[in-house]
Amino acid sequence: DYLIRRMVDATVRIKAGKFNINLPPTRTHELNALSVSLTDMATELELKERYHSVLQMVADPQVADELIHGGLRLGGEMREVSILFCDVRGYTSMSVGMDPAEVISLLNEHMSALTRIVHARKGVVKQFTGDGIMILFGAPKSYGCDALDAAHCAVEMMRERLRLNDLAERPMRIGIGIATGIVVAGGLGAENRAEYTVVGERVNLAARLCSAAAADEILIDEATMSTLPPEELNVEPIEALSLKGYSRPIPAWRLHYHPPEPATT
Repeated sequence: DYLIRRMVDATVRIKAGKFNINLPPTRTHELNALSVSLTDMATELELKERYHSVLQMVADPQVADELIHGGLRLGGEMREVSILFCDVRGYTSMSVGMDPAEVISLLNEHMSALTRIVHARKGVVKQFTGDGIMILFGAPKSYGCDALDAAHCAVEMMRERLRLNDLAERPMRIGIGIATGIVVAGGLGAENRAEYTVVGERVNLAARLCSAAAADEILIDEATMSTLPPEELNVEPIEALSLKGYSRPIPAWRLHYHPPEPATT
């Protein structure tokens, strides 16, 4: 009876996510076999939980969910996606003379703050690229207003960066570019190693718009602009941009935002 109560307690702990159970041996062969099986199961579940935690660290939660449920395979599908690129202006000059550990700490704080906003807006962090970040809206899952979510996300990211700058010893200024359109989305790589990504001209355009954006500026393409309700977001056309890889100047719009209120001490 004592061992059975211990086993019941162990199942309750496992259900609560506490896998460090310790069941004593017994002389009864059947109960001892059950005790060993329960302990082995707890060990395997703990290992799977660690794998899941690692996966959540190296892949966006939405992509991780696709991986766990077998939804990520080699190949792709055509999807309409809004792609957002954001990177730091003057990063190289800012980091000169800084201790590498300090640079990493600064970037981690910066990326963590922006990522919280991305996830709140149902975006997917595709990758971190040094001082930059690539974000998807509409893949692997669409929420019906992906371009609008991308635009709101950009505004909130910019406002958050400016708010942090009011408190930071080393302010960081960012530029953002957004483009919307049809891309190929899916697993890219080899059979034993693949990543979820998007490929297409719209991806390149978003990256080019980000590069063209000045510090504290958000630039968007025509497809993104055409979906934004004017009562929600304010945009203005700018002079068409001569971008690398494009034979003709590309129409672009500046997305306005209200700077946050200055921090008070």
